[in-house]
Amino acid sequence: MVAHPETEWIWWVDSDVVPPTWTSNFLTDRYKAHNFVVHGWEKLIYEQQSWTSINAGVFLIRNCQWSMDLMEAWAKMGPQSPEYDKWGEILRTTFKDIPGYWVEIVGTLDNITDKYLGIEKGEARLRRRHGERVSESYAKKALNFADNQVLRKYGYMHKDLLDSSTVFPVPFDFPA
Repeated sequence: MVAHPETEWIWWVDSDVVPPTWTSNFLTDRYKAHNFVVHGWEKLIYEQQSWTSINAGVFLIRNCQWSMDLMEAWAKMGPQSPEYDKWGEILRTTFKDIPGYWVEIVGTLDNITDKYLGIEKGEARLRRRHGERVSESYAKKALNFADNQVLRKYGYMHKDLLDSSTVFPVPFDFPA
């Protein structure tokens, strides 16, 4: 946020999300009065106080002081913070279903996986193999791109982001 003050919105997306196609004014029109946008279920959060009511895997956060203050407060809840135990107790007393949720579903995961694999084998549209290959190529490109950030400091780079095995000297006239 501090490094890119020109960026109005930051979109946090877990690695298992497929983003939609949006128009360029989607954020400015729909959320102009908001600093933080997260999907959730109102009834679950306010009436049942369920921690499963918010999808923290995808959210939008405006690049502003309010958001930086939120991130600072949120960081104090993490395991590296001296306030971790205090926040753990607050969360356990506020959201009653934290341990119960996992206890209920853990025993069903194998059965769910077996059923899904059976469905997947019979339905070509659900087969993940192509998607896995595509994801693997994007991951390789991302890792080699990151690798290039370090290699360039030493005068080398991957010319092809899909080829991790070859490294070439950076050309003299290569942009910094």
